Amino acid sequence: SALGLQEILKGSGVPKGSFYHYFASKQDFGLAVIDRFDAHYRNKLGAALDAPDTPPLNRLRRYLESGMREMIDADFCSGCLIGNLGQELAGRDPAFRLRLEQVFSGWAARFTACLDEARQRGDVTAAATTRELAEFLLSGWEGALMRAKVTHSTAPLQAFITLYFSQVLRHVDVDVDGDMDDAVDHDGRRTGRVDLAIITSTVPVPAGAGERWRRAGVPHL
Repeated sequence: SALGLQEILKGSGVPKGSFYHYFASKQDFGLAVIDRFDAHYRNKLGAALDAPDTPPLNRLRRYLESGMREMIDADFCSGCLIGNLGQELAGRDPAFRLRLEQVFSGWAARFTACLDEARQRGDVTAAATTRELAEFLLSGWEGALMRAKVTHSTAPLQAFITLYFSQVLRHVDVDVDGDMDDAVDHDGRRTGRVDLAIITSTVPVPAGAGERWRRAGVPHL
């Protein structure tokens, strides 16, 4: 946002008169860039998610894994333009904030549709709504992309993909007593097991947290 219009025009070789023929201001230009990127990205989402012959969760995983490969090919310097602009501009310019949120909401809607298909097949058993799962996917993936750029590593992306598909999309009961009860989904099918002792061995939790979770009525992760 600190880049001046004159610097943009000089770097691109575009005369100022030609620029103002198409854009009323630098802000209009920025909004047009967002729209162009959104159109490109929607086509990318369509190519990845609109494949009825492929199971919906396979399509979703393939989309995320392709993003990870693109990050590697760009030497961890690309990331997501909309995410980058959101971090820089959303708090400064209401017009940019509104347009960026519209873009994100549109992407979340595409993820929701794919997750709806997966739920109808019985592949998604989490208690959360598919819209909530889609919003979590979008927010988590954007954060993982940022971390991947900082660490120059695919580890944040791989961790997110693994946890999203193995835990987030499934209804899993947490056994606060540590005796590894089998978890079941709403239809009574066994879906996996989670032991609170395993979680707390890797994630610091204040003493007595398990009991507080029990009293608060938090039955599953």
